[in-house]
Order: sequence, then structure tokens, then C-alpha cells
Amino acid sequence: MKRIVCLFLVLICVLFVSCGKEKSKVDTVIISNVLEEIEPLEFFSWSSSYENGQWYSADGYGARLPEDISSVPVITYNEWITIDLPDKAERRGVSVYNMSFDKAVYTGEDMMILDEVPKGEWYVSISVRYIGKYILFENEHEASGYQYLFKLIVE
Repeated sequence: MKRIVCLFLVLICVLFVSCGKEKSKVDTVIISNVLEEIEPLEFFSWSSSYENGQWYSADGYGARLPEDISSVPVITYNEWITIDLPDKAERRGVSVYNMSFDKAVYTGEDMMILDEVPKGEWYVSISVRYIGKYILFENEHEASGYQYLFKLIVE
């Protein structure tokens, strides 16, 4: 009888842990078109957290070209592209850069700006805000920001 109870408790724990892990349909940012999907490079941008009665902030560097340019994921724009975000994440903006990554050529709130981009190769940076713990007596959420970088080919 003790073995059955132990086995039952282990089964319940496994179910509980595995149910808790599925917090969203995706665990990271995914960019996709009809034929392919990629996971863009992630760059920490900023964070605000609350601890011991105080707010703390941190700034990161944001999106930048890595030394190994070939590590930047590539996707082709075929007039249809989507971005899938994890739960508690919201898109804050999209910027399209020239190939030298020194100037944002197009900026906007959503992926619709890609309709304006002419044929060629571009770098795209997507700003995402992750909403954290709600601090009731501050009436504010902790949050963090990341930028996601990928290369876009418009044919």
C-alpha cells in the first residue's frame, strides 16, 4: 500500500511540474514566414525590478552586429511574416537597418513596416518588453526589455 501511495504522489508531482512548465506556446521569440521559421539573436536592453522597498534599474547594450555575421539568422520576406512572442511579452517596436547597421531606415510599431522595405538585404531589430511581477503598492510591474536581431531578405 505504501508503494502505491508513493507512486501516486510521484505521478502527481510529475504532472504538476510538467503542467507548470508550459507557460506559452513559445518560450522565445520566433519569426516565421510560410516556408521557414527562425529564432533571432537576443540582446538584453534594460530591466527594472523592485526589491526591499526600492526600484532598481539596469541598462544593457541592445541589438548589435556580432563579430561572426554568419551567426545572424536569416529569413526571406515573401509578403507574409509573423512574430510569435512568449506569454507576458509585448512588441514595442520594429527597426529596419541598412547592411552596415549604422542607420535605422524604417521604424514602426509592428511588422507592417516590412511592406515598405524595398528589395535587398536588411537587418531587423524587434524590441520586446517582458512584464514581470506586479508590485501592488507601487501599482507597477517589474519589467525587462530585449532586442531581437535577424537578417531579412526581400526579393
